[in-house]
Amino acid sequence: LDMPDAPEFTTARFVNAVELDAGTQYWLVVYVQDDGTGEATVSTTTDGTAAWSGVGIISSSVTQYSLRYRVYVAPEQKELGSYRFNREDGDNRTLVAYGTTMYMVDEGIKKLKPLISGLSTSASYYDFTNGDGKVFWVNGYDDITAWNGTHEDDATNLITNSSFDTDTIGWSLTSIARSTAESHSGTASLYASASSWSARQPKTLTKNKRYKISFWAKSTNNGNIGIGTNATTGGTDVKVFNGVPNTWTYYETYYTPASDKASIGLSSTTFTGYVDDVRVVDTGVEYIIHPNLNKLWLISFHKDRLFGVPTGDQ
Repeated sequence: LDMPDAPEFTTARFVNAVELDAGTQYWLVVYVQDDGTGEATVSTTTDGTAAWSGVGIISSSVTQYSLRYRVYVAPEQKELGSYRFNREDGDNRTLVAYGTTMYMVDEGIKKLKPLISGLSTSASYYDFTNGDGKVFWVNGYDDITAWNGTHEDDATNLITNSSFDTDTIGWSLTSIARSTAESHSGTASLYASASSWSARQPKTLTKNKRYKISFWAKSTNNGNIGIGTNATTGGTDVKVFNGVPNTWTYYETYYTPASDKASIGLSSTTFTGYVDDVRVVDTGVEYIIHPNLNKLWLISFHKDRLFGVPTGDQ
């Protein structure tokens, strides 16, 4: 390893990950090799007494500091495929598939963040390519999937005035009104006391793109809340959440419209209570779907065209 002049973390990777058992003590040893010369300084922290120093195990003594270290943990599963997505802005991404989930490596916190779950349980191999500012992958069973590199956690909320702190700007309301009596965040929420109500916004949701929809709710009668795309009634074509309790509770769902939609909203015929912090984000994931397009197990991007090998033509 090349050692820096100033203390910083230096990554050492194993060809095959070492399996560590819970409750077992392991040693991290730092020393100059037999043919090495000079010395190196190891950065420490004073919040413990877990380090030993000295020449050899017998002559070592406990110290009043601990070594700084990081442990990178991978799922205890077979990796089904990985890919380095080199983006045009240089903010590159690493993807890896385990089980039925595609992950992104978060370089900041050094952890895996789920991109999309619910992938085929039959998939044993993923193939990747990139072009047109996106990364594409196939596994022989699911539709061609593309991702633009923006994780849903960092995506912009498409909903205007999501916490109702600015009156009801952006919303079309039927039998529901802003209230400052309760709120999950900020100073206000929506309160419904009628048997039938809706709260909607005109928003374009594009065919075959994957959106995450979430909100907080608190019911005084354990009513139900539906999410829908009907521009007049709100509707329940996306999802219905049943039995909302009398405490602030978080709800979320993912939605991929089969055709372009022009509205998104909440509605109910049974719910009395409060709604706050409505959020709709584009997850950056979309599907390439056509009735004449077979499932693919290999893909390649060449001269602005995406080529693939159908499943079964191995």
